[in-house]
Amino acid sequence: MSITRGGNRAGAKGLRRRERRETGPPPPCAVRGLRIYKKHPSFPKEMFTILEGMKQKTQIDAAFVGLHCTNVVRFATESWRFEFDERTTLDVRCPWRIIRKGGIALGNADDGQQFGLPSSVDGKREALRLLADRIVTVTIRENTADLVLELEHGTYFEIFNSSSGYEGWECSSKNGLLLVARGGGELGMWITDPPMA
Repeated sequence: MSITRGGNRAGAKGLRRRERRETGPPPPCAVRGLRIYKKHPSFPKEMFTILEGMKQKTQIDAAFVGLHCTNVVRFATESWRFEFDERTTLDVRCPWRIIRKGGIALGNADDGQQFGLPSSVDGKREALRLLADRIVTVTIRENTADLVLELEHGTYFEIFNSSSGYEGWECSSKNGLLLVARGGGELGMWITDPPMA
């Protein structure tokens, strides 16, 4: 894995424009594929550790694999929080869906919809029911930072990072992992001390 400082001028300008649109200070680095782009050399080194190679996969797996979804909260119109065994928190501000038995069982837009049913869909209750099985595999798509959690019995929880400028989802765990799906498909990844979860 290589660390680059600067890059081409057009790319650096595009990153600065995206950072200005976001609230708060930009994160110190972002991971895209196998390269870490370091944007701010003066980040507090005592708090953040940049992961490389297999350490990334190991830390991501440790944050999810073997866990069950134990709580779901809709905290804004398009914002959901999924908690896994009080160890990992996943905040989602982009489209998501749960696939079961080869079809879409629930999507983020289904909460509160009637769909000709006797009562409207309770997104929280349905998500908890559908995500009750143990997570067996974690996949993060390289160019988009889409997150896919595969559960036992063939259920998939898919999260689509859908903006070129806004952050789509954020994950923090008790092992100190912090992941941020940034606009444009970049993935920011750090180990924080102390953990943020």
